[in-house]
Amino acid sequence: MTLRNALILALGASALMLGCGEQSDDSEIHPGGDEEVTAPGGDGVTDGFSPDNKEQSVELVTRQLNDAGTAFENLKTWVERVGDNVPTDVTEAQADIEQALADAREQLETMKNTTGDAWQDLRDQLETKISEVQVAISDAINKVKAAAPSVPGMPN
Repeated sequence: MTLRNALILALGASALMLGCGEQSDDSEIHPGGDEEVTAPGGDGVTDGFSPDNKEQSVELVTRQLNDAGTAFENLKTWVERVGDNVPTDVTEAQADIEQALADAREQLETMKNTTGDAWQDLRDQLETKISEVQVAISDAINKVKAAAPSVPGMPN
């Protein structure tokens, strides 16, 4: 799998996870079915988001990290349901994913407290790390599904 395909898969998985949640009152459906993604406080990501704005970037990365954490918790639940049929590489991947999430949370805290332009480099590193974690979670879920396709609650 190429890096490009992995990133597309990760973004698709993120979009699916976001689409499965409840719709907030801050989002707005536009004619033609396009939904505007909005940040807390009503600032639309497509309208008012600026990658040079530290507060908005922190909010966005925080949401991405929270989504990855939720996906990881779901993975852990499915692994528990599968039991002894879990492939060894999934168990090893879980430990790596958990460590990567912990590292990303620490990096986010550092980013929040960084002044000047250095926070932008941390943001870019965090976004890359979160994308890698999302790909790893997606790969692990696919392996769990292959090992035990009839696990209740497993995504299709």
